[in-house]
This record gives sequence, structure tokens and C-alpha cells, in this order.
Amino acid sequence: MSFAARRARLPRLTGIAALVRIATLRPRDADYVVLEVEPGEPWHALVKLVPATRCLLAAAAAGPNLERTLAARLGDDDTARALCELLAGPFPPVRPLCPLDATWRARLRPLALGRPGDPVDHGLFPSRTSKLARLLLAAAGDYPAEVALQAARDAFARGRPYHAHDAIACALVCAGAPARALLRERLRDTRAQRGWRSRKQTHALGRWAQKSGYMSEETDS
Repeated sequence: MSFAARRARLPRLTGIAALVRIATLRPRDADYVVLEVEPGEPWHALVKLVPATRCLLAAAAAGPNLERTLAARLGDDDTARALCELLAGPFPPVRPLCPLDATWRARLRPLALGRPGDPVDHGLFPSRTSKLARLLLAAAGDYPAEVALQAARDAFARGRPYHAHDAIACALVCAGAPARALLRERLRDTRAQRGWRSRKQTHALGRWAQKSGYMSEETDS
């Protein structure tokens, strides 16, 4: 089932109920609810009171109308619109990653809940929102290259609490982290201990990396 189809089946909160929900939203919650407002409703004044980081988190759960309202609250520039669109979408993303300055990186860090490959308190593996935040921060140079690459190397190590596809994705977009050869190696990994779900996610990551230009045929150093 596609991301859009799964999202269409989620419970929806609309109007003032959606705006109230923003106040208690957590990164994992964006996978279980859709928040929306109707066009023309007078929510812009209320949204202006929402802190920027919480607006980005709300974008991960937002329907199209609320997504546009949140982008307007965040400045309505190219970066604000791109971030809201990315966070409202799947992981790996279907849209290009956008460059981020120090202000945007500071706003995104609370959503990442750690570095690439880090487990989180809720169920150990990061939510879609946290994985997207980590990916955006990695592409913006917020993590040292050696940290991103080591996390990718350890992504499927025995004893890990979860298989860290987010770490491999982050290493691919992190400048100075030669992770393409590592991904190719993981795509050939057929060990039973990986499980078919993990291998399926790796192949989806490989298709994304190829389509997005992160799988150069050049030899990695």
C-alpha cells in the first residue's frame, strides 16, 4: 500500500480540534493522525502563536490546507514550503532535500530525537518524522561525516534494537561520507537474520538513492 493510501485511512482531526492537537503532538503521532483545516477558515492568527519547531512537527501530520498555513507561518519562502512538503511525505522522501541554514537546523533538531541510527524511547525505532529530520540535518552537514558513516556501517549489527535504514540514508547524503559502496553491499545481503521486511526496506532505499542521484557509478574512496 502506498504512503498516500495509508495516510488516507488515518483518523482526521479538523478545524480547532486539529490546532489544539498540535500542542501535544509528538514525532511518532504524525504516523497515526492527519490534521487539517478548511480553506478560508480564520486559523492564521492562531497558527502565528505556534513555535516554529512545533509548526514543522505539525507539518508532518498536516493535510494540504494546514500544510500551506504552516508554511505561511514559517515565512512562506522556498525553504519553508519545501520543508513542510517533505515532512508531510514519506521516508525516503519523494522530493529533493532542501539546503538549511543554522536557524532551520536548530528548529529541526528536536524532531530528530538523536543522531542517525539512534534508538528512541518510543518503541526503539524512530518515526517517519524523526527519520526525515535526521536526513535533512545530515544533508545540511549537521552531523560529522565519520559519525554518519559509522552509524551506517553498524546499521544491521547484531544486538541493535532496530535496523537503521535512516543511518544509511543519512550517510548517503552527508558530504564526505562514502556510503555508496556500503549500500551496494547491503543490497546484496541475503542473510536470513535480516528478515524480508528489512531487505525490502533496503531495496526501497536503493531505488530512492538511484533516483535521487546518490548512487554514482564512480568508485567510492
